[in-house]
Amino acid sequence: MTLSDNSTLGVTSTSSVISGAKLIVGKNVQLSSPYINTPGLMNFSDLDMSESGASLSWIPTGTVISPSTTYSGAYWGSQKGFPVLTFNGGNASTGSGAFNITPGNFQGVDSKNNYAFLGDYTLNSGTSPTNPTWIGYVVPGQIRVFNTTGLNSSTGNWQYNLPGVTTGTPTPGTAMQAWASVNPNTPTSSFELKYVMNYNPDLSSVANNQPFSFNSDAPGYIKSRSASGYNGNVLNNYPKQILISMSVRGPQEPHVILLREITSQGTNKTARMTKLLLGVILFKMWSQIIQLR
Repeated sequence: MTLSDNSTLGVTSTSSVISGAKLIVGKNVQLSSPYINTPGLMNFSDLDMSESGASLSWIPTGTVISPSTTYSGAYWGSQKGFPVLTFNGGNASTGSGAFNITPGNFQGVDSKNNYAFLGDYTLNSGTSPTNPTWIGYVVPGQIRVFNTTGLNSSTGNWQYNLPGVTTGTPTPGTAMQAWASVNPNTPTSSFELKYVMNYNPDLSSVANNQPFSFNSDAPGYIKSRSASGYNGNVLNNYPKQILISMSVRGPQEPHVILLREITSQGTNKTARMTKLLLGVILFKMWSQIIQLR
């Protein structure tokens, strides 16, 4: 079965079942299925995500429930999650294709409720419905995208300095709590940060307790900014402003959190998110997603 770019494969009820051989995935492919704690709605014997930019996003439907099954995953350690894909009947050396899942190519989002989910697969095989079987599943988490666009005669860049963040291609079997698309302390116009709900970084070793920073070089200023939605769509643009924003995809969080706006221009402008602000966001996040725990 081939899913072309921007296509959707879905089941509409918990009694519906899809079974196939190899699932070939293009760019921005969506999987739609109800919130459920029982695997087996979508079953395949192989998964091909070799196309450049291939990605899967789970779009849950139906009544929100709490995940009840604890999985031991390849990337996010031991977490409760929702099963999305079942892999069996294929090559055991590739987990019937499950081993092609990475945190960068598999995630989930409930845009109605502003929930985000991080993709993973079971590190060890199971015996049901056949032996061996691997589960591709998602765990409640946070996905944040930092963007700047429309620079005028200058550069503007984000940097982060957070402990315990994995970058690059994660090693299966090495549990992580946070993952970023770029290395720490690396100026960049855009980066993505993903982390599980129990990620609680110790900022005591971070300079000035400031985990994020943004700089615009003189004599220019940032002409506009854009914030990305969970699917990459631009949510809004504002001209002639230095604007700092985060696109947020997480349980009970708005898609965009506006951190600070600076309308001055012509000189160096630096805006930093302090440890206190991060703590407020994390506290809010924890208090609002308790229904998922």
